[in-house]
Amino acid sequence: MTTSLGLDLHADVAELTAALIDIESVSGNETALADAAEASLRALGHLEVLRDGDAIIARTDLGRAERVILAGHLDTVPLPTVPGARGTVPSSWQDGILYGRGATDMKGGVAVQLALAASLAEPTRDVTYVFYDHEEVQASLSGLGRLVRHHPGLLQGDFAILLEPTDGTVEGGCNGTLRLEASTVGKAAHSARAWMGQNAIHAAAEILVRLRDHEPATVTV
Repeated sequence: MTTSLGLDLHADVAELTAALIDIESVSGNETALADAAEASLRALGHLEVLRDGDAIIARTDLGRAERVILAGHLDTVPLPTVPGARGTVPSSWQDGILYGRGATDMKGGVAVQLALAASLAEPTRDVTYVFYDHEEVQASLSGLGRLVRHHPGLLQGDFAILLEPTDGTVEGGCNGTLRLEASTVGKAAHSARAWMGQNAIHAAAEILVRLRDHEPATVTV
């Protein structure tokens, strides 16, 4: 089935991934991809579909005892700026390998979500499919955060999977990131009398030493 926006959810998943890559969706520019995904999901008929900005929730409502949530983001990091670099739009195949911006992070996973949504009309558990915008930027813009604020009841489930590709292995959690600003204080001095001042850059050395020597906790899953 091909929608008016060109997504065939019953195609080979790799081909569907290529079609998703070909719709450029750098963070802040997810609308075209969200439009295509929404149209494809609404055409299926067995899903309830909600759109919030460029985020989409599609769900079965079969009264099953348990609910599984499958989630993934629509946006990608910016396109390469080096001419001829792999990972561009449109997608390309080389020696049987698909290249393109977001192939792994994470249009491959989004393609799996869409394919499952099309093929599982009567799953043994109810399923909620979540597609959200602005994952690759600051948390304040996150489409997932917006869905949590606006539609918390639709994100209730018994088990959730984020479909970031992991080469077929189960990964029970990932590292996050920490962004911080650190300031040091110096004292101005003439370069001819440098010893009368204090170098704020040198003061930052202690910060770097602490970062270098830090041993993060090891968590066994």
